[in-house]
Amino acid sequence: MAQNTIADLSGTFSSNTDFLGQSMQGSATANTIDTIFQKLAALLARFYGDLGGTGTVGGTANAITYTSGSTYTSLATGLVIAFKATSSISGAATFKLDSLAAKDIKLANDTDVTTGNIVQKQAYLLRYDAALDGGTGAWALLNPSPPPDTIIFVIDGGATAITTGVKGDLAIPFSCTITEWSLLADQSGSIVVDIWKDTYANFPPVVGDTITASAKPTISASTKEQSSTLTGWTTAIGAGDILRFNVDSVTSIKRLTISLKVSRLS
Repeated sequence: MAQNTIADLSGTFSSNTDFLGQSMQGSATANTIDTIFQKLAALLARFYGDLGGTGTVGGTANAITYTSGSTYTSLATGLVIAFKATSSISGAATFKLDSLAAKDIKLANDTDVTTGNIVQKQAYLLRYDAALDGGTGAWALLNPSPPPDTIIFVIDGGATAITTGVKGDLAIPFSCTITEWSLLADQSGSIVVDIWKDTYANFPPVVGDTITASAKPTISASTKEQSSTLTGWTTAIGAGDILRFNVDSVTSIKRLTISLKVSRLS
C-alpha cells in the first residue's frame, strides 16, 4: 500500500514499500535514495503541520471542516489532528477531515461536546477513536475548554424601588467572551441596564465605554428576561477589565440580579 501520510506508515519496516509513490523495494540508485529521503521528509513536515494546526479550518461553528497538509484518505484509531477554532460551538459538533466522512466530536467519557468546550481563536487537539460513539467512531477532544462561567451583579434598592444611575463595578480577573445575559427581578416591573467596560488603568468606565450598543439588557413589565442575541455588543472582556453597571430607567423593581454567561479564554 502506498504510504502517502504518516498514518499510512507501518511499525513493520518491510511493509513500508514506498513514500509518496516512490518505490523503496529492491536495489536503488543514489538518486532514488535521495528521492526517498526527500519524500520521507515531506511526510514528516506535513504531519508536523497537522499537529501544529496549520491546515485550513472551514465549515460552520458546529460542523467543522479541516483541510490538512497530509490529505488523509482513511481514519484510524490514534490519528491526532490539531486545529484553531474559527467560531465558538453552541452545542454538539462534528469534525470532517479532508474528504472523509464527518464524525462527532466527543469528550473523554464519550458524551457530546457542548457550548463552551470549543471557543473561537483557541487551539484544540483531536484524537480519532473507532470505539467511540457506539463503535461508529468519533473524534475525542483532548483539551476541552471549561464550561461557561457566569458573572453576577446584584442591584438592591432595599425597601424602595431601584433608582437610575451607576450602581457599581466589577473587576474581571480572566479573559472571556460574553455569550448571554439574564435579568431576574424581585417583582414585576421594567428596567433598562447599560454595561460599560474599560481597563483598570482607565478606571472608571464612562457611558462612552458601553458594550451593549442599542441592545441593552431590558425587562418590560415582567420579572425576568434573557437573550443570547447580542447584536452590536462588544463581547470580548480582557483579564483585569472593569465592568460598570448603570440603570438607565426603572419602574417598581426593588432588587435585580444581572447574570452574564461567559466563555473563558484564559
